[in-house]
Amino acid sequence: MILMWLGCIGWWIGWWIGCHSSPPPSENTEPLNTTTPQNASTNSIIATVVPPIPKQEYFIGIPKGLLNNIEDPIKTHRLLQDNYGSHGWTVAIQEDNLTIQLNYQALFNNRPDLSKWTTYISKASSVDQRIRDYVHYVQNLTYTSPPVYIDNTLIGGYWTPSMVLENQAGDCDSLSMLLASLVAVEKVQMVLLHNSEENVQHMVVGIAIDPLEKELMTELDGQRYVVFDTTINHPPSQQQRDFLQRYNFEVIWLDPQ
Repeated sequence: MILMWLGCIGWWIGWWIGCHSSPPPSENTEPLNTTTPQNASTNSIIATVVPPIPKQEYFIGIPKGLLNNIEDPIKTHRLLQDNYGSHGWTVAIQEDNLTIQLNYQALFNNRPDLSKWTTYISKASSVDQRIRDYVHYVQNLTYTSPPVYIDNTLIGGYWTPSMVLENQAGDCDSLSMLLASLVAVEKVQMVLLHNSEENVQHMVVGIAIDPLEKELMTELDGQRYVVFDTTINHPPSQQQRDFLQRYNFEVIWLDPQ
């Protein structure tokens, strides 16, 4: 029984590692199209005193010991859900199998206040331009895969926006959540688009602003979203557009209010 549960947990960890082992779509492609989109400003990002890193106490990792000593799946499920279900995790049990994964909607709903960081990043008068400045800032952070565990505690290969700001690095979902938290200050509608097929784990952000030339768009429920990939330059090259359009993405709705 213990071996079966270890196998289940091992499968789950392997699922998460996929996002962090898959290179961003900019690797092994032709040089990026770095042409500045029409009407986009290149000098609205400002240099001021860096604001303090906002603290995030809501995200609590799960101690590895709880996952390695599963004797009663139902009891373990209840324990994990009661203690961690409201802190960014979804814990479910189906046919005696535990599924543990990050709940991005819960994480977003408990996001830190990044209003000081948006002011630090951009003082552009246009909301759309400020958002593109946030995108530019996040895209220029270092692409790094967070660990699955920190100090024997499961974090699922995810750094919160505060941790990304502290480390100035992250991977697709960590960077996407930072971008979404910045854009949330502007009260603009957006979605997370998450792909997990064919061993390709990737996340991008759709933001409901007016598109510029060469930008990639998608339409959901009659609303157009500009697609921003935090792991590449913007707008995407043709090969990167082909990559993003090749797969089906799950829509994770975010409420900026």
